[in-house]
Amino acid sequence: MKFILVSLGGIETLFDTQRLPVLDNVAWIVPDEMANSRQDIIPQSTFALPYIDLLASVDVIVTKTGYGAMVEAITLQKPMLCLARPDWPEQPALFSWSHQHGYLQTLLMEQLGTAIFQEAIKASLSVIWAKPAVKASGAQQAATILLQRLRTL
Repeated sequence: MKFILVSLGGIETLFDTQRLPVLDNVAWIVPDEMANSRQDIIPQSTFALPYIDLLASVDVIVTKTGYGAMVEAITLQKPMLCLARPDWPEQPALFSWSHQHGYLQTLLMEQLGTAIFQEAIKASLSVIWAKPAVKASGAQQAATILLQRLRTL
């Protein structure tokens, strides 16, 4: 069984889980408010896991453009399918970084439920991670900068 986490973050979006493709041996994990009666759609609370642990446990993540889920997915070596937000100014830089360090496919929200979306999901499920791991070093980098600034005071 393969698990796909749908994680669209804090920005309200129009996302109809009925349009998710039904695929053999695939379950969709969605926020509780997006769950419906389909057997292959599982509410996130079913797992009683912190978000980061749930993300680390799935095979693929479907997300929207944003630093949180995208950076965590690559750090945890999870392929992702990103629903692009063309009006988001940092999108080109984040997509570039994501392609360099991970496996990212991008689609528009309008493509949800289409054959293109289904093929993108299948491709993401078949990814064998071959890129070097990204080390989460932001906290150390921030501490170094702060110490340097404190020393100059």
